[in-house]
Amino acid sequence: MTPFLDKFNPKSTVQAFGESLGVRFDSPTKVLHLAAGNLFGGIERMLISLALNAHYCPGLIQSFGVCFPGRLAQELRSKNFSVCEFGKASFRNPLSLFFARKQFRKFLDANHFDWIVCHGSWIHALFGKIILKSGSQLVHMVHGISNGLSLNDRWCQKNPPNLVMANSRATVGFANLLFPGVRTSVVYPPCDLTPCADRSSLRNNWRRKYGISSGQFVIFAASRMEAGKGLDILIESLGLIKENPNWICWIGGEAQRHSDRVYLNILRKFALREGVDSKIRWLGHVHDILGHFAAADLYCQPNRLPESFGMTFVEAQSMGCPVITTGFGGALEVVECHQRNQLLPYPSAESVAEAILNVIQSEKRI
Repeated sequence: MTPFLDKFNPKSTVQAFGESLGVRFDSPTKVLHLAAGNLFGGIERMLISLALNAHYCPGLIQSFGVCFPGRLAQELRSKNFSVCEFGKASFRNPLSLFFARKQFRKFLDANHFDWIVCHGSWIHALFGKIILKSGSQLVHMVHGISNGLSLNDRWCQKNPPNLVMANSRATVGFANLLFPGVRTSVVYPPCDLTPCADRSSLRNNWRRKYGISSGQFVIFAASRMEAGKGLDILIESLGLIKENPNWICWIGGEAQRHSDRVYLNILRKFALREGVDSKIRWLGHVHDILGHFAAADLYCQPNRLPESFGMTFVEAQSMGCPVITTGFGGALEVVECHQRNQLLPYPSAESVAEAILNVIQSEKRI
């Protein structure tokens, strides 16, 4: 673990989270995390990591609440954490809002929290007014970057929080746009940087599982199925290097919404048209992502839009896997500057293909 990556480990980040809330080891502080719960991505992975690593901040007593019974609730419960569900809510269905808010008020009447953290604008817009009336301190955690305000963002502004947390320095600008004048602190999400005593064995086991020969070069990408992640650019770049016989590409991530399924179908057709469909393995949801990073030779995610943080970039580097991505947003904070990693000035297929070939020709895994 390099000193650069060490600042993202759970010990550092969970302590920073507690310090932002004034948590003291001799005075328990009750914190409720709220998220929509219907999707699974960086926010949800952060919440699971906070739950698993709370021992790094004695005095931090955490609870969790969602509206939708999705994978976040399932994974937290599988790890013996309780999750309260308030009911599926939609701003297009006023009756669903009424029942969800009623359930939430009932929950707060029976449980007091010092701080309630809304992870995203949707959940803040839904429950912000109730939280402030309950006497708890309201925190809004910013997990994204945008040049403008959505309808949910504008609804949030009607009930400004007591504190804003930004998940990177890259998101501070949007946090200030959303809630001007409100105190803002930067708190990095805790990343899974579990030390691997025998990385070589882990690498060999996963490559053997997928039938990867010793001479094959594995390119890995894992993200939500969204156009901003640049997976189409990656596929186009693979088409430019398809004459090189020694690589294979793993793409992890599942389609969680209708728009995701449409995009995934477009990507599959694009891969077929580029003549690289036989060299891509679509992995779906990846359960042991560190094992995949250990097995891969390169992590490539040529974003069209900036990441607010980039948890996968940190985890890839922690397993000795070099990173190729676009040099903006959170990537500038979490991708260490050295010759093994490449931050591209612009996400084009030509620049990505050139970067991949450079790594294939020069990379020697540890």
